[in-house]
Amino acid sequence: MIGPMRANIASTSCCGMKELHNLCTTRWDPKLHQNVTISMEELVTTVYDYYRTYAGFCFVIFSDIIKYDLKQGIRLAEYIREQGLGDVLETAPTRNPNSRNLIHAWLWVIDMKAMKKWYTKESRREVSKD
Repeated sequence: MIGPMRANIASTSCCGMKELHNLCTTRWDPKLHQNVTISMEELVTTVYDYYRTYAGFCFVIFSDIIKYDLKQGIRLAEYIREQGLGDVLETAPTRNPNSRNLIHAWLWVIDMKAMKKWYTKESRREVSKD
């Protein structure tokens, strides 16, 4: 049996930009005994953990298909704004010529000081000084 996909960070040809993909992934919840959609906290933590390991980027792009009910891209953009984790620029819904799906795309300009503060508070662990 193949497990669920995981949200992941991918490199782009620009060293200052990464792509967060597989936003609509699920994870196994042992308490509920079922797969659940990953939380916004988990998505942001994925980005921060990657930054702590590889550093050196200031932009993250992500996209989402509009027809899905999960609306993970919209939820993530709102969460970033609500938490003050940087600026988020959003495109208008546009038809993907390959899949014919309507998609949104976002560019997240990361505020790394705010991310560090959020991560320390959210995870309740110490973060080394940069």
